[in-house]
Amino acid sequence: DVFTSLNTAGCSEITVVWVNRNVAVETPIHLLFVTDSEDQASFSQHRTLVVAETGASVSLIEEYTGTGKYFTNAVTEIHLRENASLKHTRLQQESQQSFHIGKTAISQARDSRYTINEINFGAKLSRHNPEVWQQGEHTETNLNGLTVATGEQVADTHSIIALTKPQGTTDQLHKCIVSDRAHTVFNGKVFVPKTAQLTDASQLNRNLLLSSKARVDTKPELQITADNVKCSHGATVSQLEPEEIFYLRSRGLSEADSSQLLIDAFAAEIIDRIPVKFLRDKITQTVVEKINN
Repeated sequence: DVFTSLNTAGCSEITVVWVNRNVAVETPIHLLFVTDSEDQASFSQHRTLVVAETGASVSLIEEYTGTGKYFTNAVTEIHLRENASLKHTRLQQESQQSFHIGKTAISQARDSRYTINEINFGAKLSRHNPEVWQQGEHTETNLNGLTVATGEQVADTHSIIALTKPQGTTDQLHKCIVSDRAHTVFNGKVFVPKTAQLTDASQLNRNLLLSSKARVDTKPELQITADNVKCSHGATVSQLEPEEIFYLRSRGLSEADSSQLLIDAFAAEIIDRIPVKFLRDKITQTVVEKINN
């Protein structure tokens, strides 16, 4: 795509994470990308390469933040060799005046395992394109996402998952909390060709609207030509239920606390999957602050 080509042509620095064969990295690796553009607008292009060789395992945190007006165009390439494992947390909390375009391209060999926990809070306009290519049998992929959009934010997620070999599995759950005049978009595509027999693929997008002027566009897709698979997909759009708020208020909670408790429970299904405790606590607190501001 055009933004990946622009990053390839213009990036000046590359971050490389290379895990050797059969090495287990116990401590998470935290990559923090900070942009400071208080004085004038700027344009930054980050490129990250992650390679986990056969039998390796690693946990990676990829975080984007900054101040001022700027445009971030980030690309992350991930290559998992046979029986490699990666737990990937991607946290995007850019300045509310910024623009963020990100792509994560994942290539998985036989018996490899990849999990991403994607959290999107920041940027005036943001878009993330995770693209997964299962290139070996018995491959496992899990995509978990949470987007919280307020004000007039626009946040897009466009994912592609291609299962090209037999007995691959993928599970995708993406949640959006949308308030004020914000707008979120989810478009997830799962490809299951004839060569991907005995695969198990599930995809679900759940959305919570907190305002009558908030907007959600959702389009989960399955393209299946194999005849021996187990696949499902769906999408839901809902609001806070008055009956649930009434029940909590009858137990002594205020209306504001009741609403926040339900919002926290909605987000917790994704947040609780993040393997690092300090990040779970930080993200939970950010959800509360963002909704109440």
